[in-house]
Amino acid sequence: MDPCTVFPSELMSSVLSFLPHGSLHSSTLVSLNWNTVATPLLWSSPWTRYNASWSKILRAITVTATAISVDNPSDPPKPLHTYGTYVKHLNFSQLYYIVNDPLIESLAPLCPNLTTLVIDSPKQFSDSSLLTLACTPCAGSLRHVVLRSCTRVTDTSLVAFLHNTTRLERLELTHGTRITDASLRALARIDARNVRTLSEFDANFAHIVRVSSEDEAGEGSGLVALVDNCTGISRLQLAQCGAVTDMILARIARRLGGKLRTLNVSGCGALTDRGLRSLAGCHVLEKLDISRCRGVLDGGVLAVVEGCVRLTCIWVSDDYGGISRDCLRGIEDSMWNAGEGEKGGRKVKVVRGSMAA
Repeated sequence: MDPCTVFPSELMSSVLSFLPHGSLHSSTLVSLNWNTVATPLLWSSPWTRYNASWSKILRAITVTATAISVDNPSDPPKPLHTYGTYVKHLNFSQLYYIVNDPLIESLAPLCPNLTTLVIDSPKQFSDSSLLTLACTPCAGSLRHVVLRSCTRVTDTSLVAFLHNTTRLERLELTHGTRITDASLRALARIDARNVRTLSEFDANFAHIVRVSSEDEAGEGSGLVALVDNCTGISRLQLAQCGAVTDMILARIARRLGGKLRTLNVSGCGALTDRGLRSLAGCHVLEKLDISRCRGVLDGGVLAVVEGCVRLTCIWVSDDYGGISRDCLRGIEDSMWNAGEGEKGGRKVKVVRGSMAA
């Protein structure tokens, strides 16, 4: 009995999705029915487990598999698989050395259903690649994008890209050294226009800067626009971001306080106790990194630990910065309120170092 002829294809697809890569490939060789179910799963996340050259990748994905009719073998072969349409995840974090503009520009149009793209420290990935992605059908399906250490990407392409990635939920721009406020404003505008929720934003070490001087409260800044419009963010990483001030942190607390679970403001030198105290109202905050924030003192830290009733871990500088050792020792040794409806207390772990390290 062939399970693929007995059970619904959706059920068989769910079962086969648990198979390792090698077994999944073997499944495609069992029969035509098995091949039809297993091939989309095999191609859903290709090229993450073995070495490949970008020219081989393009040769493989541009092939269209065909099937000969059993009833009429003389009929022309019919298309069976267009592999590019099956690709959902492209993770080049382990294949950074093959990523370049020609690859992305050729590959993106072939993958209209792409949902996840991870580019990490690429050999060559510039505005040209991102502009191509912005103009292909996959822009409308992308939900998770990582552009880590893409130092050739500028606001020019990123603004265009964000304009078309209307379903984006998670965005990482770590070490994006040429990104400014303009990109954050674009992200905020798209979110407001499409009434969607960005849940994770990571701009650690992205050196986001203000393109012009604004009012003290930063009402015109990209960060303010971002938190005002993307109120569903639960994970916000802004390490070493010079644009983060006490006023901005207060805005983050006010707009994201009901959803924010992880916040990283490591190395944001403009922060003081005043800004940190504003986080005390973030009742679902679980993880906070304030390492290398020299203006943060005992009072602000204690206010956050007491007020953030879900907080379980806090990162501080190796030398403790402006926070006393007695304060941190007292935090770790004490039991803290776990919030209304929660049984018992909670322990808060103090970690020396940085969350992003």
